[in-house]
Amino acid sequence: MIAATAGQPVVQRSRRRRRVTRDGPRGRSGKVSGATSVSASSKPAGSFNRWITARAPVFRHSNYRKYFGGQLISVVGTWMAQIAQAWLVLTLTDSPMLLGLVPVFQFGPSVLFGLWGGLVADRFPKRQIMISTQIASSILQFSLAALILSGHIALWHVFAIASLLGVVQAFDTPARQAFASELVPRDQLIQAVSLNSAVFNAGRLVGPALGGLILALVGSGWCFVINGLTFFAVIVQLMRMDESKLFSPLGRRTGGNTREGIDFMRGNPTIMLIVLMMAFVSTFSMAYSVWMPLLARDVLDRGAGGFGILMSALGFGAMTGGLALAFAGSRRPSSAMIPLTAGLLGASGIVIGTAGFISAPLLAFMFILPVAGFMQTFTASLSNSSVQMLAPDELRGRVLSIYFMVFNSGLPLGALIAGATSEWFGMPGSIMFGGSIALAAAVSVAYLGRVMQKRSTATPNVEVLAEQSAD
Repeated sequence: MIAATAGQPVVQRSRRRRRVTRDGPRGRSGKVSGATSVSASSKPAGSFNRWITARAPVFRHSNYRKYFGGQLISVVGTWMAQIAQAWLVLTLTDSPMLLGLVPVFQFGPSVLFGLWGGLVADRFPKRQIMISTQIASSILQFSLAALILSGHIALWHVFAIASLLGVVQAFDTPARQAFASELVPRDQLIQAVSLNSAVFNAGRLVGPALGGLILALVGSGWCFVINGLTFFAVIVQLMRMDESKLFSPLGRRTGGNTREGIDFMRGNPTIMLIVLMMAFVSTFSMAYSVWMPLLARDVLDRGAGGFGILMSALGFGAMTGGLALAFAGSRRPSSAMIPLTAGLLGASGIVIGTAGFISAPLLAFMFILPVAGFMQTFTASLSNSSVQMLAPDELRGRVLSIYFMVFNSGLPLGALIAGATSEWFGMPGSIMFGGSIALAAAVSVAYLGRVMQKRSTATPNVEVLAEQSAD
């Protein structure tokens, strides 16, 4: 059980936020303008839109709608490129081990430069950072497509471009994650984060199926061409945003260093337990980019099209998990639920491996994979939003960069483990191994959280008692 412990002033202290306008913090009437200053023109019209905004207030903000629309297009291309890259490496090498090396090159730079990426996100305008990273990502995708279509592609090209993309992501991820707090007011931040995750996984539903079709018809090169083009959907929408409608924290800092983010996290047991749990989850339960192509080719005897179908099934569950959290409203679960859903994700891996061992048909995996996808996204989204809510505004970029540095370090390590164990024991044995460790870790973290909660309940919060006595 992960629960907030006593002695965490950041949870108890409410942080005021203001709407930045061209006229300053006060409007023409001289009254302070706040979150209620959303003009009627910024709200979508129509009965359907009113129904949506009643259940998802984040869509009342025009800047968030623009960001959401751009991401909806871009993530389809991202997932197309993901499966094209995995299939390309498997075609070039026929080696699960080398397939597992791709995430090492892709996420390794994020681990090395992630802390600096968070510092940059706290010091400079996040929107401008994202425009720059989207342009760089597009150029890299076009470069890879050119090498493939010209017939000059080699394995080291894939690794090199994956590494460069990892450097870009080291600066893009903290800025993009923290940018949600500038698109919506704080009380809508959880829904914004959850919907962003749902959008990413909606692309996981469409992208792999479309990518598998394009792979089978014209090859992997065109998948990267399309992905390069989809980045411009985000670039255009970011440029169209109205800066006067961005939310900005009071007392925003332009200095500081990475150490402040580390010190804050060390003093917050709840965040530390979340990070510990996600380190195990990302390492042992999320290597589906390695497992799924092997499942399609070696277990089910399917080609690229079958690979795309499997990834779409996983994506359907992942999208559902993100939407379930986004529309939970007042019933939104606390961070105490993270070990439970992480444990269910590990258990899903064990079931998938068992189905592989008994040579279950494709239809069986179409029922199992959505469950794994649901638990994967629900766990990751709940962890992400919990960390965002616990982090103070002026440190959010740095805290998120540390969180994603740990998370991203687990992905390449997990891919290496998945590739090696798949060569030794086969894909079913590999995913069962990872699921078993993730399940054991979830039980251990839940027990540790319960122990820490009991200790915090037994120990008076001196700082809070002092404030109460002063009153």
